[in-house]
Amino acid sequence: MPAAGNQTAIFSFFDAVLIAFLLVLSISIWVVNGPETVSRDWEILVLDHPERRLIVQGDHQQSIVVEGTNGEVVIETDGNGRFRFLRSSCPNQICVRTGWLKAPMSVPCIPNKVMLGPARKDPYLDGITR
Repeated sequence: MPAAGNQTAIFSFFDAVLIAFLLVLSISIWVVNGPETVSRDWEILVLDHPERRLIVQGDHQQSIVVEGTNGEVVIETDGNGRFRFLRSSCPNQICVRTGWLKAPMSVPCIPNKVMLGPARKDPYLDGITR
């Protein structure tokens, strides 16, 4: 057993320097890239028809009817930036049972090939290519 006066320091000077360096590095990366703001806009996309991409503002309550590949899909917004599949013509209703979504979550209705998710600034760029 070590003697009472022979204790080692748990937190050294170099630990403090390392923590300060990592803190400055993370703040500088955040400042350079800019803070991402969560948009209330949502994107509705019919996967077989990219020309039917629709951007919907989530700042007021509304219902949107979209024609999927198997039938009609009704999407609802609550005015607080949340969306959900209200009704769908798909057999299992998994998209409807998912409930309310808030960014960054997204959900597809696979039988109807309808995708619901937060609007992207550029639909051709993802997090890696920007």
